[in-house]
Amino acid sequence: MMLLGLLLAWPAVATAMGITLNGQPADHAIPVMVSEGRTLASMRPFFEALGAQVDYLPGEKQVVATSVDKQIKLDLADDEVWVNGELMDWDVVAKVVSGRTYVPVRFLAESLGGTVGWNEATKTVDVCLPNVTAQIAEACAPIIPYTDQDLELLARLIQAEAGSEPLEGMIAVGAVVVNRVLDPCFPDTIQGVIYQPRQFTPVGNHRFNAPISERAWEAARAALHGQDPVEGALFFFNPARAKGSFLFTRPVIAEIGNHRFTN
Repeated sequence: MMLLGLLLAWPAVATAMGITLNGQPADHAIPVMVSEGRTLASMRPFFEALGAQVDYLPGEKQVVATSVDKQIKLDLADDEVWVNGELMDWDVVAKVVSGRTYVPVRFLAESLGGTVGWNEATKTVDVCLPNVTAQIAEACAPIIPYTDQDLELLARLIQAEAGSEPLEGMIAVGAVVVNRVLDPCFPDTIQGVIYQPRQFTPVGNHRFNAPISERAWEAARAALHGQDPVEGALFFFNPARAKGSFLFTRPVIAEIGNHRFTN
């Protein structure tokens, strides 16, 4: 979980205040524990705090959490977990302690399309979930420091590159910029990444000076505060327009709308 090593000093089981959801303490008690350096949360109260239904099937030794668009099935007998029918990989299996099923917090969050971070000031694991992006963005700590000028510049690039894309695709373009800032092979500022020569076609032409939509502002905030639907991708392109590009040779991480995201 990369929680700065501090979690290793936690007691075996902690209280609900160890986790926040979208910047706020969870409404339900969510016990947490540390195993093999990873933070695990009790599965039932975690999902119930999000309004999901959780059932235990004793005959099959399965725990099933069901929300509006997700079903997460945990098979305790075989140490397997399924998300919407797809078998998932995980490096720390579930653990049953005092009748509670504990599952890695990062897996729980990412299975719902969210992100996980460590808040040193409050000593909490902060889980940020999608679909309320503007509110979540302001509740969750930024993944990199930024100014109002950085925010506007990123929103302007998102508008120019992905103004007609779905919101997820707009956030993904913003995430590519943020990922580059964090990568040692690229400039370490928003401005440096966006103005790096021959990287983003709209920079410097009329598209870059177009009015910024509310969705572009929202996507920029979401990306700056940790939402990354393309899992660290550093490049994106439109395959219908980038004929002959070297990007076709790179591994594809995701396709959203008209864009393909790669590393």
